Amino acid sequence: MSVGLGRNGRDLNSADRALLDSLRQQTLEVLRDVLGSAPRDVVYLDAPTYRNFGDSMIWEGAHRSLRTLGHRIRYVSDARRFRDVDLRRAPSNATIILQGGGNLGDLWPAHEEFRRHIARTYPSRRMILMPQTVHFGDRTGLAESLEAYRPATRLTILLRDSRSMEFATS
Repeated sequence: MSVGLGRNGRDLNSADRALLDSLRQQTLEVLRDVLGSAPRDVVYLDAPTYRNFGDSMIWEGAHRSLRTLGHRIRYVSDARRFRDVDLRRAPSNATIILQGGGNLGDLWPAHEEFRRHIARTYPSRRMILMPQTVHFGDRTGLAESLEAYRPATRLTILLRDSRSMEFATS
C-alpha cells in the first residue's frame, strides 16, 4: 500500500514522520554548529532557477532551516544572474551560503566554476557549501578546485554521503 503525502505530511505513518523529524533536527544541529547559535545575516548563492525538483527541494529545505534558526537571508542569486557588485552591496559580515546538491566536482562544471569564482573573489568571507556529493572524474578538475578553494580560509564544506567523505579525507 502506498501512502500519499498530504498537506503538512498528515498522511505519513508514524515511522516515516519520526524519521523526517529526526533528519530535520540533525540538519538544524549541523547548521547551528557551522553557523553558530546567534542569528546572523546570510547570502544564498547558486539558487536553482532551472528545472530540477530535487535541487528546488534542497533550496526550500535550506531556507526553512535558516529561517528556523533565526538567520536573515539578505541576498539570493543564481549563478547565471550573479554579479559581484550585488554581493558587495549585501552586509559585508554576511555568511555566504552556497547551494547543496550533487554537483561538487566535474559533473556540472558551471556550478563548480561558480563556486571557484566565489572562493577566489571572497577568500576572507565566511562560506558554507551546503551538503554535497563529490565526484571528480578528472584529476585536473580536482587540482583546479583545490587551488581555488585553498585561499578561502573560512570555507566549510558539508558532505552528504560516506563515499564523498571517504574521497575528501583520502
